[in-house]
Amino acid sequence: MRFHNKKFFDQKYAPRAFSYAVRRPEHYPDGVVSIETRGENNNPIETLVRHISKEESPGFSIPIDPSTRVTLEGDTFVHGWMRHVWDGYTPNKSQLIARSSQFSSFLLVLGVMGGPDSFIPKHAIILQDKDEVTIPILAEVLPSAKEFKDAIASLSPAQQEFAKAFRSMQLETSVFGLCVIQLKPQLEALLNLPPDSLSKEIRLTRDLMSLFVKYQIPSDLLSFDADRDIDQSPTAKLSAVKAHVKAVIDVIDEMKNSERKKAEDETKAEKVEYTKSFYQERKQMAQAMRRSGMVFE
Repeated sequence: MRFHNKKFFDQKYAPRAFSYAVRRPEHYPDGVVSIETRGENNNPIETLVRHISKEESPGFSIPIDPSTRVTLEGDTFVHGWMRHVWDGYTPNKSQLIARSSQFSSFLLVLGVMGGPDSFIPKHAIILQDKDEVTIPILAEVLPSAKEFKDAIASLSPAQQEFAKAFRSMQLETSVFGLCVIQLKPQLEALLNLPPDSLSKEIRLTRDLMSLFVKYQIPSDLLSFDADRDIDQSPTAKLSAVKAHVKAVIDVIDEMKNSERKKAEDETKAEKVEYTKSFYQERKQMAQAMRRSGMVFE
């Protein structure tokens, strides 16, 4: 079918391999996202693609919690995959593969489309420093409109209405979607830094990721405050953020050292108490043996 598709379609509309580099313009890729078949070659699947540019895309919103929604603005790709099946032939199963480059990171969000401008997230993972994740894709075949109509023909009108409503719910959430969010540009915007400020700041980027993800530090404690800081040069902004990060890390280290010292003191106290009780028991045993007239060394 790949051979025939090259003949049937023009090059502009021909199916393309589902393999995309996660990158910013004029930057080295942060990683790769692809859907491949599980077999000997692990070739990417070929899909019909419609590319909607950032200017033409209406944008999507992701609900984080009942009071927070995140708006996604960027290029949108709509894919259609025709999976051919013949009698006696079992097609290879497919899998989603995401890989990150060294000293790079991005956020991969998986979910379903909830409408023309809504994305419902189900899972999310941060990939960084040569991480690789493989997720099997379990696709279910929904019956066609004719097959569904024939299947419910013998049901009562009320049961048919219920079956139609349930099928409508299935169709509304049957479009699989994935969203790739590059983290460095988002960190720069969050911290009030100029674009590309974190491109070569490897240690600072790692510290920021650790503070945000592991310790849940508010961004106000780390961002550049334009109202208070007089110098507005890019170097001064980056230096201010580095100073804020170092101050927070120093506080965390102090807390760790305090907790470690407290744990060591508790361990020493337990050892002293155990030693005292041990010798007290031995002393009482020796006194009892003397009173009973036993001879011992």
